[in-house]
Amino acid sequence: MNQVNDYIEALVSGDMLRISLLSLFLIVFAIVTGVTNEKFRWLVNWRVLLRILFSVLICLATVVFFKKNLIFTVLGYSSAAVIAFIGLLFREYMIFPENCLLRWTKRKYEALDFNEGQNFPDKKIFFGLSVPFKIEYLHILASYLLDNDDLHGAYRVYKRIESFSLFDSERTRLNIIKAQLFCLAGNIKGAELILSKMDISHYPELKTSFLISSSLLAESKGNLEEASDLLSEALKENEDKAGTVVINNLGRLKYMRGNDLEAMRYYEKALFSAGDKVKKRIKSIAFQNLIDLYVRNGELEKASWTFEKFKTEFSNGGIYDKARFFSYQMVYGRQIGNRSLILDSIAAILIDVIPSLPKKSQLIMLVSTLKAVYDLSPITPMLTINSLTVTMPDVHDNLTQLLTLLYAVRQKWEEISMLPFEKLFELNKELFYILTRLADSNLIEPFRQIYGELCSFFRDSIDSIDRKVLSLGEPFVYERWQWENNRLFAARFFQKEMNQAEWPGYLTKSLIIWKT
Repeated sequence: MNQVNDYIEALVSGDMLRISLLSLFLIVFAIVTGVTNEKFRWLVNWRVLLRILFSVLICLATVVFFKKNLIFTVLGYSSAAVIAFIGLLFREYMIFPENCLLRWTKRKYEALDFNEGQNFPDKKIFFGLSVPFKIEYLHILASYLLDNDDLHGAYRVYKRIESFSLFDSERTRLNIIKAQLFCLAGNIKGAELILSKMDISHYPELKTSFLISSSLLAESKGNLEEASDLLSEALKENEDKAGTVVINNLGRLKYMRGNDLEAMRYYEKALFSAGDKVKKRIKSIAFQNLIDLYVRNGELEKASWTFEKFKTEFSNGGIYDKARFFSYQMVYGRQIGNRSLILDSIAAILIDVIPSLPKKSQLIMLVSTLKAVYDLSPITPMLTINSLTVTMPDVHDNLTQLLTLLYAVRQKWEEISMLPFEKLFELNKELFYILTRLADSNLIEPFRQIYGELCSFFRDSIDSIDRKVLSLGEPFVYERWQWENNRLFAARFFQKEMNQAEWPGYLTKSLIIWKT
């Protein structure tokens, strides 16, 4: 306190040497105090030190240039005091106007549905706003990306947050969420290392998030009982913060442990206590989980009632609501053996959903629908459409739909080939398996050229796969394993030189070996 009084006296007297020495002493004192005392560690954060230094410089400038002018002297010292006050008092928090802007930004992101990246609010960090605001803004963006399974996008945003000078509470919060991302990406050791070093006793507001991350880690390691207990604790700790996703995941864990009644209770709670606050994507998952469990336990009336509620809420909604509903209606129709539901779903996807999607999503949805129809279509050697018209009309309908979709894929083949490599490889793999099954029947003929192009694509893709593997960041262990398997798959096409006509016989045999 004496040093502060001396500093004020020096400012009043205008003694520059004394002011400079005392300023240096105060900054060094703040650094030493922050380093040696854990309670004052925030003093050594650059965000605080720079504001203190900036305040000191304003005071010095005021003394040098405006000492004889009372008005400018008062303004200079007042400005320095305000900057120091904001720097010390709001070091980890935002000031009022920024809170308003952040709430608006958060509402914008919450209004977005999945696959709506083209409608993102401005991703640029607003110039001139505080570091806490920028960090919170990036957390909102990363949370949106993580909710929509864009792990790479979320990881890039978290690395950007990491580049700021963070306080302990901010770094702890970031590490908790990074541990979740590491678990989802397959880096279990990395997540365990992060959480094992964490002490949240000083940050009770982060306990719920810590329990959720710890539960995800336990599940990733196969400890379902521990994962379930941790989620239950998180739910008791703060049900509002835990939210519908945690309740739904708790039901899923109970289901995985064979406790169907408990799972059903949590699924019902997740769905019917959600209200309108929950994103449609999360609510859709809750509907599907509950219907699947009702069917599994033979409660078909409850399944039908819940399905109708799902249909009422989603089938007449926006395009992404329809995509969710009709994609699931195919699965539900297959579960209960209702072929009309399956065929209605396919027709709705082709007529209502696909034409309304963005171009890239249209192609992906087309191949996904083809795969779903293929799973329903038994294919045997020398199969013909005409031979099934009378003997097996249901199978005839399925194969007709399959061939209709294959012709649609053939028509869009050039556009599909322009998709990004990662997505193109996965779609081409699905097409390859379908056409390989057709290779022993006379249904392959119209698609033989596509089949040959697929084989050439895989043969030429090894270098691209190697580059993809090298580009993957630290967390993405599971994806790296997937692409290494894809490389083994592509390497098969180097095993033998043959002309296009010989591919089907060779690959049909090797496909059987590959599957086993």
